[in-house]
Amino acid sequence: MRSLPPTLHQAALALCLGTATLLLTACATPHSTNNSPHSTHHSPRQLAGADRDPHGCIPSAGYLWCQKTANCQRPWELAAQHGFANTAENWQQFCKNPPENPSN
Repeated sequence: MRSLPPTLHQAALALCLGTATLLLTACATPHSTNNSPHSTHHSPRQLAGADRDPHGCIPSAGYLWCQKTANCQRPWELAAQHGFANTAENWQQFCKNPPENPSN
C-alpha cells in the first residue's frame, strides 16, 4: 500500500483536525434566543420538588398539609383511602384545615 506524500498527509490531517475543532466548538457554544449581547437577565430555574410549604410539604409533587393526619398528603390518595370524593371542599372538611383565602 502506498502512503501519501508528506505535504498531502499534513494537509489531510490539518483538514480533519480543523473540522473536528469546528464541530466541537459549535456543540459547546450555548444557543441564545436573546439578540442583545449585553443582556444579563437570567431567570433562575427551580428544581422540581424544591418547593416546600411551612409544614415541609412539596406542593409541586401534589403534597398538601392535612391537620387531621398531621402529615403531608396527596388529596386524591387520601380521598381514595378514606372513601370521599376528591374535591377541595371534601379535603378541607376531612383535614379540618382552615379554608385558604384567595388572593385579590
